[in-house]
Amino acid sequence: IINGNGHILDVYIIYGFTGGHWSKTQAHKTNALILAMKEEMAEHPRGPTCLMGDINADPEDIKSLQLMLDDEEWTDLGAKADRWQQPVKEYTCLMAGSKRPTRRDYIFVNADLWPMVTNFEVEHLDDFPTHSLLRMRVNFQNATHSRRSLQKPLSLHVRSQQDGFW
Repeated sequence: IINGNGHILDVYIIYGFTGGHWSKTQAHKTNALILAMKEEMAEHPRGPTCLMGDINADPEDIKSLQLMLDDEEWTDLGAKADRWQQPVKEYTCLMAGSKRPTRRDYIFVNADLWPMVTNFEVEHLDDFPTHSLLRMRVNFQNATHSRRSLQKPLSLHVRSQQDGFW
């Protein structure tokens, strides 16, 4: 998406495999979708990016998604909704015949997009009884064009004695 000021926002929409919260096999398939998205992201210049959709699981059920949240500076807007005076981790899904609503729909934003998000809300509509509407507002005037980021190393490499450093 390119807005009128020339800012680019990368948006990735996901529909995770049904039952990812209860089935490791299904969660693994959704994990593969997230990994494919990350490969695609690596081909684009770094900038404001979001991932949104129905992951049919909790973030901790999807290994690569949880890693993004823990180590790669991604934010779950619903988990931070109190920033906009909204309920934290509000339910988003109510299946027919279910007695308990769940949270399966999400918007995740990277560190470049996070400071631009000015509002987030979950709206429960009668027109869509199963899934709620998730909405975020972005202000590109809050764009950070340079920022400093510290990242955990993916691995630590130890040189062998043959290299003369041991």
